[in-house]
Amino acid sequence: MKGNSFQPGEKSRYLAALVVHAVIYKGESLRQWANNHNQPSLTPETKKFFNSYLLGSLRWFIQNKIILTDLLNSPIKNKDKIVEVLLCSAIYEITRMRTPDYAVVASTVEAAKIAQKGHLKSLVNAVLRNFIRAKGKFITKARQSPEGHYSFPSWFIKQTKKDYPNDWQSVLDASNQIPTLWLCINTSKISLVEYRQQLLQHTGHRGVVLSGFPDAIGIQQGTNPVSLPGFSDNLFHVQTPGAQMAAEILQPEKDDIILDACAAPGSKGLHLLNKERSINLTAIEISKRRFKILEENFARAQLRATLVCNDLLTPEKWWNKKKYTKILLDVPCSSSGVINRDQDIKYLRRPSDIDIYHQRQVSLLGAAWNLLENNGLLLYCTCSIFSDENTKTIKQFLALNKDASTLTIKNVLAVKKWGLVKAEKGVQLVPGKGLNDGFFYTLLHKAHKS
Repeated sequence: MKGNSFQPGEKSRYLAALVVHAVIYKGESLRQWANNHNQPSLTPETKKFFNSYLLGSLRWFIQNKIILTDLLNSPIKNKDKIVEVLLCSAIYEITRMRTPDYAVVASTVEAAKIAQKGHLKSLVNAVLRNFIRAKGKFITKARQSPEGHYSFPSWFIKQTKKDYPNDWQSVLDASNQIPTLWLCINTSKISLVEYRQQLLQHTGHRGVVLSGFPDAIGIQQGTNPVSLPGFSDNLFHVQTPGAQMAAEILQPEKDDIILDACAAPGSKGLHLLNKERSINLTAIEISKRRFKILEENFARAQLRATLVCNDLLTPEKWWNKKKYTKILLDVPCSSSGVINRDQDIKYLRRPSDIDIYHQRQVSLLGAAWNLLENNGLLLYCTCSIFSDENTKTIKQFLALNKDASTLTIKNVLAVKKWGLVKAEKGVQLVPGKGLNDGFFYTLLHKAHKS
């Protein structure tokens, strides 16, 4: 190879390593990195490889770093951590992708050169060749520890064991699965059957449907939703079955006055409107960046709602004093139930974050409750699997609000069909129970005051 005539695959490996390095060692989320850096210009084929390589490297980084530590005579210096990332990613590629071993070695050496770490090319070459010669031994040894087996931080494994003593292994395994891309079909415009026919004509596939989820179709991960039929005509939006349960539980009715609190990106609000167009929907979001996404999604859908960029905790700044008949409160949380979709979460969250989320959730519940009319319904929702953000939050809220009570969620077929975990104060979807999403729902009723 002459000069800097690097191949697209080598450049994409280097770029992916930069992103992984930013997540692991700088605490940047994937979204933050994308917002702060120019996106690489890649061919569709190279982009597909880049995404698979990036997400797989993140998914198995903990396991692969344990393997790498066993391969090295001494730790890689802090200034050379990009090489550590390249080596961990190469181990992922050797073990879980179809690239020939020799090609992985050669491309990783060249990627190290792109990273201006050419002085370590011999190390890269030697480490990877040693791994290839005895990879079974190294993998088996790494998997002896829970962290190496499941590729999760020890605190996360401990918390999952505590909350799911009988199912923690399957929860962690499912959280490492490559997720399906799920669509929520706008059945006010097109039936599920009709859209599956369009999908078949366009892609050659009908998609996957689930009993109990009347609006959901699953398609192969990696598909660009923009390329699917009906994107510009609002025939669907991207939303997992677990998230689609919100509208199924809340059951919007004619002329309901509904608040979608913490609303961005807007998929749950859009689903409510697609279920019943006559509702008066207000969607509030505090983040300016996320509010812009909310606006864009509602504009594309051409659906009418009052969109507010403000803080739920300061209603005096935005609320018109008219109480809501129903409130959907999808609170900020650890996102521990959707790590299979957002692999950076396992590196960005800390044990102390859980209590911080819990305290904020109690505050948001209290603020939303004051906006709910007597005999109204509030649906509390998280995409967390941890009881401290779910049952504990609801218990604390109930102790502070004597006019609040929980209702049994029994009108949703999905609850019966999928055998969801019965939480003490609601229903809990758990990765590994068929849906591979972790969501918690509690339906609260506000009593009439005498």
